[in-house]
Amino acid sequence: MPNPTKPNRRKQDARKLEPIDWHEFANDAVLNGNMSTLFHRPPTEDPTAYASPEALVEIGKRTGRAPGAPPTAGAEPTVSAPPSAGAQPAAAQPAAAEPAATLRTVPTIPIAGPEKPRKVKPIRKLQDALTLAGQVLYQAMYGGGEGSGQRECAKGYRQLAAETHLDKDTVRDLIADFKARGILREIGTYNADTRSSKTYEVLSGSAIVQKWRDSGLCYVTSGRQRPEFCTAQGVALQIV
Repeated sequence: MPNPTKPNRRKQDARKLEPIDWHEFANDAVLNGNMSTLFHRPPTEDPTAYASPEALVEIGKRTGRAPGAPPTAGAEPTVSAPPSAGAQPAAAQPAAAEPAATLRTVPTIPIAGPEKPRKVKPIRKLQDALTLAGQVLYQAMYGGGEGSGQRECAKGYRQLAAETHLDKDTVRDLIADFKARGILREIGTYNADTRSSKTYEVLSGSAIVQKWRDSGLCYVTSGRQRPEFCTAQGVALQIV
């Protein structure tokens, strides 16, 4: 005769585990008040029952109410209204063009001792105030022929470097120098969506020279060094 199965005392004595309340879970000493970010608390609850003063500040920033203030009963989150049928999105505003450079000059004070007398020549044409690399780059940006009005140039550093056989960094530095001297100004920024290059408004040579004369820039240093604006006595002038 088979032995009867003995009852399992452990199963009989074991207590069933009941799900704990979320307040008990939040205030458990082991968890130290930490809860999963996936838990969605009721919108009408009072956070002061479980949150620290620092947490109340953060809750106030996210909910838009003062720390510790009870939520308004029946408050609903603000939802932006969907666009009406047939409504067109607002067109992107074009970038504002840079204002024309105003040339103001100040004498350059030597760091130590008086400057040595330097050779001076009057500015009769644009090329008198540019280096050889500057002349080549200006010709590539303004275009062929001698004009009397401004022209637009929409070429990037890489394209200008390929056309002039200059280094890309040299092209970038020369364009920055052209801006400071009032030779050109940027009227269109780079567009990453269409990959279109910056657009520059380039003045003619005669207009640039006249602009310099109106600003009191009539002479440049001569020699092997880079031409610099100066007075008739050879005192260097700096554009500010």
